[in-house]
Amino acid sequence: MSRPDFRYVRIQGKEFARNTMHAKGIFSMFAKLIQNEVMDEEDTALYNELSDWFSENLPWPPQCRNQEPVICWFKTENSDEMMKMIRPMLWLLERYDCPYYLVYTNTPGEIVYEDKYQIAARVDGFLHIDEVQPSWSPEEEREDKPGTDAGLIARTEEFLKRKFDESEYFSSHEDEKTYRLEHSYRVANIGLQISRAEGLDQTATVVACLLHDVAYCEGPGEGGWREHGRRSAAIARPFLCGLGLPQDLINEILYGIAIHVDDEADFEGERTPLALTVGDADNIDRFDAFRIHETLSREGFLDMSAEERKDHLEKRLARLRELFDLKMGTKTAEELWRERLSYYISFYEKLLSQQTYGTGIIDG
Repeated sequence: MSRPDFRYVRIQGKEFARNTMHAKGIFSMFAKLIQNEVMDEEDTALYNELSDWFSENLPWPPQCRNQEPVICWFKTENSDEMMKMIRPMLWLLERYDCPYYLVYTNTPGEIVYEDKYQIAARVDGFLHIDEVQPSWSPEEEREDKPGTDAGLIARTEEFLKRKFDESEYFSSHEDEKTYRLEHSYRVANIGLQISRAEGLDQTATVVACLLHDVAYCEGPGEGGWREHGRRSAAIARPFLCGLGLPQDLINEILYGIAIHVDDEADFEGERTPLALTVGDADNIDRFDAFRIHETLSREGFLDMSAEERKDHLEKRLARLRELFDLKMGTKTAEELWRERLSYYISFYEKLLSQQTYGTGIIDG
């Protein structure tokens, strides 16, 4: 499990620790299993034996004892002995369906404790995450489970709402806060629909869509609307790194968020179907039923003269027809897009017809 290109390694799960707001380490994961009496008597005895060994051989950092906001990392140069004892613990996690990851880094943040085997650090820096399969168990590897990870999605919702609740800008623009949150949920649901049909990672797609506009919590920035995709990716990055996701998946999520506005990112990435789905779902949501009411109200449609309305609607229809064959990242997204555009075109054609028939008798 050692990687010579990284100095530190950590084993973590998917559940957050309240004091660090980052994924719990392996010992915290087992503390919950013991507390909830999940393991049977034989497996509990095995864990207690392993735990006793670590108690004798691995010091307990005072920062952890005091529940300070730090996380611990094994030193890869001295991790072989520790990892030998941890392998049976990994098997136990697999046995009781507790997902875990190996997380590597060279930049753990501010180091506040160090001994022969480990460090304790305040969280910061770049993480490289390897998804781990069972290596000690004689049983077969567990198959990937379809569907979404409700826990990861719930944490993402919590993060998004917290950023919005803490926003000084939204505190004085409640209507914008409400709209942005509702829009984020609609985009996430559209993304979920696309990911299911296309066989994409459903959880990653929903997480990306939920966070695609998180930068609106900052209010209008220097770059304005055009920069909010890249700013959203920057805000989401440290949160995603704490979820225990593989680094390539984190990059894919962040790239989709970054490019969803103007198709440009400030870091390298690939235009995968998942990444493109973020922008596709966002665009599709722009053409829902409520937006018709919102747009016409904002444009002062009812205050226009009959001729102004007719001219306005003709221009709108011309633009909608231009957009109808817009290319998207997946076939499903294109089908949803054309379905929405067809609805819009039908509505505006009927509205234009009503405007025409309301100006006089139409002969033939």
